[in-house]
Amino acid sequence: MRINSCTHCGDSFESKRPDALFCSIRCRVRNSRKAKPSYLPKESPEKDYTAENIQVRKDLEFDFELIELWAKEYSRPVEWVRRSVESYRLAGAPLEHFQQRYLKKDKSIPTIPEVLEISRQIQIDTP
Repeated sequence: MRINSCTHCGDSFESKRPDALFCSIRCRVRNSRKAKPSYLPKESPEKDYTAENIQVRKDLEFDFELIELWAKEYSRPVEWVRRSVESYRLAGAPLEHFQQRYLKKDKSIPTIPEVLEISRQIQIDTP
């Protein structure tokens, strides 16, 4: 193991790879995006927060149910489906693409490079 320093947050982290740049995939995705993610609350110019500032994302609430449903329906490992859904969420890609491309095995649908990179990084980060 080698001790590296994250290029975005500066935290030290252990990595098997000497060329690792980020302490986690979450750090990489959060800090490398130019636009603010849609799941963060919208800031009002007056900094006056009311009930209107609260956004509920129903799709994020039920990922665990969807993961188990897909794992059972398509006879796939739950952990693999969980990592894949996490990759798609972090990349901001639609889950329908994952279902069509990987679960229904429709190879005519092109891959999304950002999702593949995030998925690789999650596999490296997962013990």
